Parts: sequence; structure tokens; C-alpha cells
Amino acid sequence: VLILLCATLTYKNARAQEFDFHRRWALRLFALGISSWLYRVEYSLWGLLNGGLVGHNFETWDGSFDYVMDFFFYIPTLLVCELYIRRPAFAHKLFILLAPALATGCLIALFQWWLPMFSMF
Repeated sequence: VLILLCATLTYKNARAQEFDFHRRWALRLFALGISSWLYRVEYSLWGLLNGGLVGHNFETWDGSFDYVMDFFFYIPTLLVCELYIRRPAFAHKLFILLAPALATGCLIALFQWWLPMFSMF
């Protein structure tokens, strides 16, 4: 629903030549789109912080953490996007702080989720 809303408002503002608003909605749309990829990164970070995936049921995906992630997985990305839109000077500092965490999460996801799939062949 949020992706459709952002896509509609992105298109509407572009057609109305309101490019500042168009840019804001396009950034939100991108943030929501990339959230599905970051979903795996967030699971990897959760596993690293807890020494395993506490609250995750590998067979049915109905653990407590799974239920939380069903709804909240897009919120961190959308919050960073909103900070970027509303406070550009602060966003630069935030990026410097969050970039190492994101890089770490990406590497953890790579080694825990993606590379093991290739070793199956």
C-alpha cells in the first residue's frame, strides 16, 4: 500500500511539474523498495546481536521477531529517508555514522544468507 501511495504521488507531482515534491516522493519510493532487500540485512544484524536468530522460527516464520519484522522492516529505511529529506546537513552526519553499520550488515548477510546458497551447487 505504501509503495503504491508513494508511486502515485511521485507520478502526480512529476506531471504537475512540482519537482521538489516529486523528488521527495521518489526518495520515499526508493526507500520502500530497497527495504525488501534490507530485510535480510536486518535479520543478519539481529542474529549477530543475539548470537542467533532469537524469536525466529525457521520452518514457519511465525516467531515473535518474524511478526515484528512483518510490519516494521521498512521503518528504519523510511526514517533515514525522512531525515535526509528534512535535514540535509544532519543527513550527511547520519550517513557517516550509519554507513559502517550498513556495510557490516551487508557483509553478514552475504556470508550467512547468499554465499551458502552458491555452495549447494
